[in-house]
Order: sequence, then C-alpha cells, then structure tokens
Amino acid sequence: MNELADGNFSVVKETYFVCEFAAIENSIHKFVQGMRDTLIHIDQTSARLDSASEQVSDGSITLSQGVMKQAQSALREAFSVENLLRLHEDGKDKLEVEYRRISGDGPMFWVRGTTYLTSGKTAGEVNAYYYVNDINEDKLRRLALQEQAERDLLTGLYNKRTAERLIRQAISEEEPDNTIAAFFIVDLDDFKNVNDLLGHAHGDAVLSETAEKLRGLCRSDDVAGRIGGDEFALFLRHLPTQEAVELKAKQICELLYHNAAGDSGCKISGTVGISVYPGNASCFETLYQNADIALYEAKRRGKNTWCTYSEQFDNISRI
Repeated sequence: MNELADGNFSVVKETYFVCEFAAIENSIHKFVQGMRDTLIHIDQTSARLDSASEQVSDGSITLSQGVMKQAQSALREAFSVENLLRLHEDGKDKLEVEYRRISGDGPMFWVRGTTYLTSGKTAGEVNAYYYVNDINEDKLRRLALQEQAERDLLTGLYNKRTAERLIRQAISEEEPDNTIAAFFIVDLDDFKNVNDLLGHAHGDAVLSETAEKLRGLCRSDDVAGRIGGDEFALFLRHLPTQEAVELKAKQICELLYHNAAGDSGCKISGTVGISVYPGNASCFETLYQNADIALYEAKRRGKNTWCTYSEQFDNISRI
C-alpha cells in the first residue's frame, strides 16, 4: 500500500496511479451508500460514461456529498474515463483507492473502492466494475501502528527518520513565493548534568517538557522531531522574513531557559543553529549540515543563544 503522508488518501501500487490530494470530498454516492456492485460502461468512441444509476456527460463519474471537499477533483481524476481507459490500454486491470467518507450524521469511516477493468464484447468497449468495502477497523489499526512507528516514544515528537522524510517532502512541495522556511537544530546545553545530578527520570521529564514547548511553536504544516538524545529539530514553513526566523530562535531560547529543580543549581537552556531554505540550502542534506555548523558557532559563542548559518563559518575549526 502506498500511503500518503497525512494518511487520508492512498492508492494501491498495482494501480500505477498516484494522487497528491489529502482526502476525498465527494464519493460515488450510490455505489458507497448501497455497498453494492455496479457496472460502469465506457464507450471509447463517445468518451461518455453510463451506469444503471448515473449518467455523466463530462467524462467523469458523478460525485455527491460524503467526504472532504478539498480532494473532490482527485477522485474525479482517478475515476475519469480518460484515466480508466489509459490504465486499460497500459495493460492494467485494477484501480484501488482508500478514502474516508461520512454517512448521514455518523462518524467518518474508511472505505476501499476497487475498480476492475475488462474488455467488452465488441471492439472499443471497456467495462469497469466498481466495488466498495468498509475497511475502517483494519485501516485504523494500520494507521495506529504507522503513527507509533513514526514517533519518538518518550516525547511524542517525530523520530529522526520520520522528521527527515517529512522535511524532504516539505522541501519538494515548496513553491516560490515571498516567504522562507527555516530548519532549526535545538541542543540542550550540558544536559548530561541533569541526568548526573538529578537522575534519568528527571532528565526524561525535561526532554518531554522541552518537546511540548517546541511543539507549541509549530503550525499544522511545520515539522518537529527529536533527532538525538538531547537534540531536536524544527522545520518552520512560510515565515515572512529573516527577522521572523530570528524571533522564533529567540522564543526557543527563552522558552527553554529555567532552573531544572529548585536550588539544585542545575539550569536548563538551549542553543539553536539555523539554516534557511532556500537562502542557505536547496536540499535536506545541505540544510542539515549548515544548521549543524551554525549550532557549533552558537555553542562557541557561549550557549543559550542562536546563530544563523553563514558561509564564513565553514572555515572555523571545530576541534
């Protein structure tokens, strides 16, 4: 199964059809509502689609209320006459999609729509048989396992592998506009002292608290992850200016600075290295490398501060 990042819409690999939309707003109402088999007849000559229950003149299956609006066009494209015929001509006989829909006032649930393509009795005919199955229980179980695999168990943030994948995806989706994105590496200063003086249980509590504070700085399309023992990463998108990036770094340092436990003398602070996309880098590897260089420079300046990458840092010794 080829899952999309947000988990709302996926396409089985065997279909050789990839859709970038998150979910489906309008489902094939009568097909899904009745949960019954339906024969769709496609005439290649007229490029019209007819079924026992619906007729379509624009080359797409009629869609009606049922699922989330933003992906209505995705479903129409997937089940358009043109796409189904293209699949058939390429030797594919199956199109399968999973999506969420709602029935009446009930909760949303997952279904799988499967279309089988066969040649008709006469030349130029292609028959498409559409089936719908309720897969809600199995899908929710798979999503829960996927979520668990993607998260750091202690903090609940994305683990390093998932954070990297999501940041790579975000970079690939960035379009030229008047905003910038910034990658922050956040390192807790002298965190070993917390574990040594106060114990690992208190250290774990500090890590969880840090994660919660960083999560509070993120919006829905940002990424927050734990990428090392006491190291975190943020990828914040659609920031208006470099000054806004610096302000975020200042907020991070202010949020993290506090006494670990009463008068223990153990203080918590964070140091931040920043790399800006696309100004400092055009790919994840360079973005990460430059933020790490900036982090080292910030540590060199005294910790509990931040630094944005500059090419002049490349020649500074890191011994």
